[in-house]
Parts: sequence; structure tokens; C-alpha cells
Amino acid sequence: MQGYRLIHRVARWLAGRRRRRFGKRGTCDHPTDTLCYRLSGMEVAQVDPADTPPEGAPVLPRRLIVERGTYRVDNRVFRLDAEGVYRFYALGRLSEQRLLWGGDPERLLGLVGWLWSYGNHDDLLAPGALRDEARHRNVEVTCTTATRFCVAMFAELGLNGREVLLLTLDPWNQFDNGHTLLEVCAGPAGWVLYDPSFKCTFRRGGKLLSLLEFVLAVTNDDPYDIVRTDASRRFASYRQRGYDFGFWVEHRMASEQQLRRWYRRVAGVPMIKDSGDFYFTASDAGARDRVLQYPTEYLAAMHHLPMEEFTRRFYGSAQ
Repeated sequence: MQGYRLIHRVARWLAGRRRRRFGKRGTCDHPTDTLCYRLSGMEVAQVDPADTPPEGAPVLPRRLIVERGTYRVDNRVFRLDAEGVYRFYALGRLSEQRLLWGGDPERLLGLVGWLWSYGNHDDLLAPGALRDEARHRNVEVTCTTATRFCVAMFAELGLNGREVLLLTLDPWNQFDNGHTLLEVCAGPAGWVLYDPSFKCTFRRGGKLLSLLEFVLAVTNDDPYDIVRTDASRRFASYRQRGYDFGFWVEHRMASEQQLRRWYRRVAGVPMIKDSGDFYFTASDAGARDRVLQYPTEYLAAMHHLPMEEFTRRFYGSAQ
């Protein structure tokens, strides 16, 4: 009898220890069960299955962007009620990823960066193909491909985004003459610059900066803040022509100081893509003429606009 009581007490202790460690029974049962977590900005949160029978629950839609709702994923039901990137997995047999957006353009910048890491494995995929791949995994893209992916995704959400560039006025080379970023029209905040490679925005005096404001801050050595938008992995792998560029990429990611030094190099002139052509403004005729000499195989159609005309065309008024 005493042996039975001892076994019963040990069983109760183990059950209590398991509940304290894993939460409710069934939320972390077995590595092949379907599990879910939500990513948003700097937050990572476990999503427990809903207490709803899977029979009759709608199946998770086969598209990247979804609405709030309760969905069946494999043999479990999950409630998607907070904005974020939701990841579902069952080891060895299932990987799904979906984006749920709450409607704030600025908060969206803290979500989309979870969909990719910097690399060139998927660089040749068109935005539609990237969207399909991102339903199942973290894609690997460089600055231009990530920006175009964002422009297409934001258009699907009813937001106005555009491809913008920084071009250096330092001596040009084969590898590092500029950088592609995204500008998004964020309601009252106006046009906001977002770097999809390093997953950050830029502030000065509490205000989010546009492309033009950022370039002016950098070139005038004015203070500005680099604001990390999410906690996702930033670098995957980057190989080209048999060479691994990992050290070069991570050099810029190693510290904010290194990133600022690199921005100082590439932020020579701002360029905005409009209907396939690139428009830029330069501080003087020398800078203008130098930009117009840039190899046409990289930037085929470039047009210079005086500062006033550039700001009126792309920002509606002087910045």
C-alpha cells in the first residue's frame, strides 16, 4: 500500500512539473505535433491550439496574407487574432507561414522583415514566386529583390510603396556603389524610408525620415537614429561567382557604427524609381554630371531634377 502511494505521489509531482514547464496539456506534446508561434517586431510568442474541434474549422488559406480568424492547420485549430507573422510546423512534414496585418503602415515594417534574410539564394525569383516560397520558409534575398517584394506585397495591402536608391559619389567599383531601399507612404508620417536589408528605419528629432531627409542628414553630418524594426535573423548566405561575400556583409552588420560608416559612403545622392526610370537630385553640377556617367547596364534611364522640382514631384512640398 505504501509503495502504491509513493508511486502516486511521484506521478502527481511529475505531472505538475510538466504543466509548469509546458503549460496546458497538449501544447507541446510531441515534436511531430503541429505547433505555432507568432512574430511581431521584437516579440516572439507561443500560440496554443484553440479548444475547438478541427472538424468544421476552415483550413488555413493557401496565401501569404490572411485575415483574422480561426483556422485548421493539420490536426489542430489555431486562432489568429493579433497581427504578426505566424509560423506553423510539424517536424519532418509541415512548414507554413502567414502574415496578419492590423492596418498600421509603420507597424507593418516590424512584421515583413521576418519573411526574409539577407542573401542571394532566391534573388532571381519574381515577387509572386517569392510570395509563394515565403508561405513555407524564410527566403534569402538582397536589397533590390527584397525591396521589390515589399512593393508588390504593400500594393496587395493597398499601400503605396516605391523603390529608392542611394548612389555613392566615391570612386566606383564592381561590388559596392549603392543600395536599394523602400519608401512607403505611412499616412500622417508621410513617406518613410525602410531598409529591408538591415531591417531598420531612421529618425531625427522623433520624426521618421524619408529618403531625401536621410540623405541630407547623412551628407550634412546631422545626428539621426537607426531604429531596428524587428529581431529577425538578418544574414543568411551570399555567394557569387564562386566567392563567399559573408564577411563583407557581416562587416556592416557587426555594429551600428560600422553601418553608419557604410551609409556615409553610399548615401551620395538620392534616387527614386518612377515608371521604370530613375530620378535624382544632386548638390551641384559636378555631382550631377558624375551620376550621369554611371554605367547604363546598371541604371539605364536617369534624369536629374533640381532640388525644388524633386521634392515637389515626389513629396508634394519642400522637405
